[in-house]
Amino acid sequence: MKMDLKVLVYSWCPHCNNCLSFLKENKVKHKVIDIEKQTKFGDELEKRIGMRRCPHFILNGKWVDPCDKKGWSETKTKTILKNFIK
Repeated sequence: MKMDLKVLVYSWCPHCNNCLSFLKENKVKHKVIDIEKQTKFGDELEKRIGMRRCPHFILNGKWVDPCDKKGWSETKTKTILKNFIK
């Protein structure tokens, strides 16, 4: 199965940076989208979930939230990407 993963982030966000580090360590191909620079993604995120909370994934065109109540969740990310992480 082919994967197209876009990761919506804020460059200054520690949760986003932890998520990106996890993806890099696990060799998960992804495209980073800084929603402060590419505001149309931030606008769409707010429309979909009512806020601009990041990180957020667009996985094969589907918007997926890798966060729990405390912020980015490694466990939730592993579940979302289970077919793509070795």
